[in-house]
Amino acid sequence: MDRFLNKYKENIKSSINKLKKYIPNILTTLRLLAVPVFFANFLNNNLLISTIIFGGACITDAFDGFLARRWHVESNYGKIVDPLADKLIVLSSLILYASRYNILMSIPIVLESLIAAVNIIYCLKNLDYSLLKNLKIKDKINYIIKNGKVDVYEIGRKKTVVLMITATLSVINTNINNILEPLINTLLLITSSLEICTLSTYTYNKIIANDNNDNDIKNDDVHTPIEKDKEEKNIKEKSNKKEMYKKLKQELTFLEEEKKKKEKINLKRLK
Repeated sequence: MDRFLNKYKENIKSSINKLKKYIPNILTTLRLLAVPVFFANFLNNNLLISTIIFGGACITDAFDGFLARRWHVESNYGKIVDPLADKLIVLSSLILYASRYNILMSIPIVLESLIAAVNIIYCLKNLDYSLLKNLKIKDKINYIIKNGKVDVYEIGRKKTVVLMITATLSVINTNINNILEPLINTLLLITSSLEICTLSTYTYNKIIANDNNDNDIKNDDVHTPIEKDKEEKNIKEKSNKKEMYKKLKQELTFLEEEKKKKEKINLKRLK
């Protein structure tokens, strides 16, 4: 009876652990799917339903990243889709509000698009395209995620928080006869100011200053053919060492698993 209960408990634990891998991604996917539903309901004047959908999307935004980090189940899917879903739900609310209630809401949309363009240029510049050609599709995705990370500055974080508050209040405002319009206009001014500061900071640090650093490196990087050959050999040796290390790691993990299996079999025999 005790054995049966222990096995039952182990099965429940393993099934819960398996589910944990998927819960953050499910929440992220639900937020992404909520965007067209929110858009359609807003256009059909189902303002209360659209507000509930937006609120639900904001709740999933708070939980999916937290759960992924808490359970150590971060995935490439989450790293790509999570920020995309965030931007889409916020920008869709701003676009709809600008088209129906306040045309000035288009200012943060334009500025946010420019900030996104700067980040994309910065990401593309950090990628080694000669290396990407020789990689498989899965390895390419992993390489882009690792090396295409965007540095977020403190002003960018503050801007995102104020933008999120502005978007949330604009959606709520549609249900209460535009009572919050003066507050939204104030937040709009603050958001736009923070976006301009973020755009100028990102443009200088990520593009202008980065280009100057690249030019300095190019000017210093004048090597003879012999030196270049040596560098290429060193790079090949490093890559070979990495491959060897990966293989050894795989072999060690395999041996450890085999040991565990044998130990389990021995325990069962003793019982």
